[in-house]
Formats: sequence, C-alpha cells, structure tokens
Amino acid sequence: MTVVHTFEPTLTDELNVNVGDTVRILEEYRDQWCLVQHVGPADAPRGVVPRFCLQEQKRIFPGPRL
Repeated sequence: MTVVHTFEPTLTDELNVNVGDTVRILEEYRDQWCLVQHVGPADAPRGVVPRFCLQEQKRIFPGPRL
C-alpha cells in the first residue's frame, strides 16, 4: 500500500506515515483504521492509521517478450 495522506499520531498505538511511504496492512478494522507496518525489516515500525491514508499500489506487469 502507498500512503497518499500524511498522518501524525496522537496516541501511542498510532504510526506516523508520510505521502509516498510504503506499508503493508497487517489487519483492517471495522472502524476504517488499519494496523500497518512500514515495508522493510521485520522489526520496522508498526501502528494504526486511518484507512483513507492508504491506496493500493498499481502493479506493473511486463508485456510479452517479442
């Protein structure tokens, strides 16, 4: 997922994310919040962010070789 809206945490379980960051969703909640982790090492920061801050990454598939 790509971050499309910056989010600054106000609680200890929230994660600071900036536009352009790449995160993976670990869990989605009914209240439109998500537990995410920055892409990188296994111990990368994790926390909750509002779902509206995130957007699916567009996948680019290579075309057939000619």
